[in-house]
Amino acid sequence: MFPMLRLRALLLTIGGSLIALVVSFGCSPRDTSAPLSDDDVLGALKGAMSDAGNLDRMGNARNSHGGQLLPNGFWRALYPYGFTLERLLARGSVNAEPLRRIANDPKRDPEIRDEAAIALGHFDPASALAISVDEVRDKRLSAIDFYGTLESLMPVGGTVARMPHTQLPDWVSGKLAQEGFDALTLEMLDDVMRTSGDSLVLHAVDLRLIRWLNRLNDQDLDDVLARAAPDALAFRNRQLAKGSDPLDPMYYYVFDKWMNDGKLQDAINSTYSDPADRKACRSLFETIHGFVYSDAPPGWDQRVRAWYFANRAAFKYDPQRRRFVVARPVAKGPPTSPAPIESRATAEDVDDLLTGPDVSAPKVSAWVDPHRFVEHYRIAHYLRVAAELQRLRPYARAERLRAMSRDPDHGSEVIPLCRMLFEATDTNRPQAFRRPMLGGASFVVAHTDYADWPLEPITLYQGVPILIVRGYNLAGVAEDPGSYVEYCLAECRWRDFRFAPTDLARLREIVNRFIAERRVPDDADWVRAQAE
Repeated sequence: MFPMLRLRALLLTIGGSLIALVVSFGCSPRDTSAPLSDDDVLGALKGAMSDAGNLDRMGNARNSHGGQLLPNGFWRALYPYGFTLERLLARGSVNAEPLRRIANDPKRDPEIRDEAAIALGHFDPASALAISVDEVRDKRLSAIDFYGTLESLMPVGGTVARMPHTQLPDWVSGKLAQEGFDALTLEMLDDVMRTSGDSLVLHAVDLRLIRWLNRLNDQDLDDVLARAAPDALAFRNRQLAKGSDPLDPMYYYVFDKWMNDGKLQDAINSTYSDPADRKACRSLFETIHGFVYSDAPPGWDQRVRAWYFANRAAFKYDPQRRRFVVARPVAKGPPTSPAPIESRATAEDVDDLLTGPDVSAPKVSAWVDPHRFVEHYRIAHYLRVAAELQRLRPYARAERLRAMSRDPDHGSEVIPLCRMLFEATDTNRPQAFRRPMLGGASFVVAHTDYADWPLEPITLYQGVPILIVRGYNLAGVAEDPGSYVEYCLAECRWRDFRFAPTDLARLREIVNRFIAERRVPDDADWVRAQAE
């Protein structure tokens, strides 16, 4: 079960092959009053499979070298797409029971069962996940296909994406059995909120936020639509009352492709017949789509994370609105779900994120000069910031470092801070903690090399971080500070040694001792200035 789902999820990114699933969430269909019979649903599923085959063939032909020379209209005429499944799904959850019966019927053709499970997953993802777990156990579904199912139905973040695929079915099965679907979904949303530094990081128009939290960047989507397109909001609410959200992620992907081809209205007209619904559906999609090409409010990602964790204990899934809602707004409070995938974000973590030390106030994202920390390096500053960071819990500490790395004025400071705060996982192999890729270092002590300074660009001397690099020679592009933070979080461990601010007189004494011991005659004054 579900290999077709995995295939479509993969092909969507390169050829829009998931259109058969997505457009159906667009708008109200031609007839939505009564459930279809099992035979009618079977007929729709067979038509959807035919559509999917034509869609795959059209995508392959268009992506071929020769196919690019012919207009898109030629391929649409050669491989017509009927939007059969779209019309079925847009009818709403009234047809969930026939789909469930077909998906669970072992006497049915496996491909028909796959198609039924695909459709069921948009109305009842918990049942679809349970079915897929059983299929894995019965060896009818591979681990990679299971991941495709999970990715299509659930909010996947970086930790889940990195989990070995062979472990995922048991992990999901255990969570569903012990904690339930809602707790599993919230735990996965926790991971989404923590993800940074890869393709699964939060985006301003993030379909995971829209689907599960009704957020467009850090704004409530209903508020956005009420201001910009009230007819679209009313239309979406009508569809939600039927159990079908027109902003389901796969719907958005397909309409985005249709719009890029200049055929958005064709997709809408093929799925819906009511003129008012067609107009409102287009307004809904164009409103959301417009945010893709506009600048997101500065700091929106930090605000949405703070909002999420502040209200985490009060989230309750509303099946009618197909999203988590805040049952009772709270300022803070421990999450009610079990320990998350990496580390629990507690109420204290929320306090740390909202009111912690002023070392990470993020500014507008911009290019960060990774070498800037070399200018005006002051030991007292790094001792103070490191001590403040170490007072945070690991989760909040990591988020602070990530925020600092995006600050165009101070982002480079995370380089020496990482060398202070982290160490190799195997403390017997300190060389396993790799240096930041900033270029060729110019050391303050002649005739020394990287082996002499395993924490380059600093050295820890009597608990004090002394900068031992005057600069770097670089022919290419230096590593981004945020990238180095992610490396440290993934491959290293937090250092047990605790840093503490030290008075300037004591710092000068330590630095002078270092200069004498390591024989730094030429750059002695430059090193001494670090203790000022």
